[in-house]
Amino acid sequence: MRSKLIILTLLIIASLSWQSCKWFEEPEEISETEDLNNFIFEVMKNQSWYLWYEYVPDLNPKDFGNSHEFLEDLKYKELDTWSYLTTIEEHNAHFVDAIYYGHGFAYKFDEDEKMRISFVFKNSPMDILGVKRGWEILAINNVSIPDIIAQNLSTSIFGPSEIGYVNHLTMATLPGDTIEFDVAKAEVKENTVLYSNIYEQTTGKTGYLVFKSFIEPSIEELNTAFNYFASENVNNIILDLRYNGGGLMSVANHLGALLGGAKVIDKLFISYTHNNTKLDNNFEYFFEAAENSINIDKLVVIATGGTASASEAIINGLSPYLDVKIVGDNTHGKPVGMYSFEFNEYLLVPICFQLTNSNGYGDYFDGLPADAYRIDDLTRDWGDINEKCFKESLFYIENGYFSDQAPVKSRVKQYPMPLKGIQKEVGAL
Repeated sequence: MRSKLIILTLLIIASLSWQSCKWFEEPEEISETEDLNNFIFEVMKNQSWYLWYEYVPDLNPKDFGNSHEFLEDLKYKELDTWSYLTTIEEHNAHFVDAIYYGHGFAYKFDEDEKMRISFVFKNSPMDILGVKRGWEILAINNVSIPDIIAQNLSTSIFGPSEIGYVNHLTMATLPGDTIEFDVAKAEVKENTVLYSNIYEQTTGKTGYLVFKSFIEPSIEELNTAFNYFASENVNNIILDLRYNGGGLMSVANHLGALLGGAKVIDKLFISYTHNNTKLDNNFEYFFEAAENSINIDKLVVIATGGTASASEAIINGLSPYLDVKIVGDNTHGKPVGMYSFEFNEYLLVPICFQLTNSNGYGDYFDGLPADAYRIDDLTRDWGDINEKCFKESLFYIENGYFSDQAPVKSRVKQYPMPLKGIQKEVGAL
């Protein structure tokens, strides 16, 4: 069924590329931006690939000098915060090559509004300097974090994504020591398995996997992790998707098969449902066999509002077959998927279909609800058994119930990282 998805996407791209020649034959003094705007409008409205095509306003492509702004004005604001425009080069850099230019880290704010490192990519400039999850950023280029927030500089303070661009950081380590250093941006290779380990419990061995993105190189990383889990006879899994914003559904299918084993193979994973003009493209995606899959007793997923798209599809798609629990917070709420439409060097990536599981459920625009709400404990590194979300997950696997099931969410105010479009998929600086 994976081949059907690839063929469908390629047919869409090929069809639109051919038709674009017809649409824009011998244009009269048409700019590149207007050309691209016409293409965007054709895909979204006239060709009706956009899931919510009927809500696309009749705007004039000539009135917009910026195609990103044009796309924003076409989107169905009530639900769509995801459709974006990028370049083929940027798209392939992330989804195929797993590279970007930056320092190799991400940040979040903790309960006390302290700016902390949430994760670091292996062998990145920050990793080479020894920076770990949980370290606090005290100042950037000698400007304190409170001043950055007050001046609304959080979206620009780290500068452009250029190799060699230097920032001076003042940080506090987890032991509390203050250090200062210069760090230059470089080409960063994204590792999508941020951490994996096995923990002995009275119920057996529990595998812990922190997974960042569903991209092509993830297959090899997941296979390595599950080879280890299978060789050690792991029978429970804690899958940490707290910062996983999604990616390729083929990778999600592979991870689901690794987790579900014999319980899910050849069973329906996810159904793709298009709008009323594209019903012939609806299809069902079944779990495919994967080597070193394991037959687990319990699956606990650690989630936050950053857990989206393919991450939510994993949870929703496995729920009819496995006992899946969510610890942390409600997921993001993106029960929809996208196709890529090519025009010259650009890729338009709009929402094109809705995702439902084998029970027909897919209405979670408000997110999949957590079973136990716990704060994302940014004061501790990966694998620390006292980190709040991980600790509660271990407790559930050991006891079969949560330590406190009071339905209270604890939300922490966040300030946005300077990421747009494809950079949001990377989710790091």
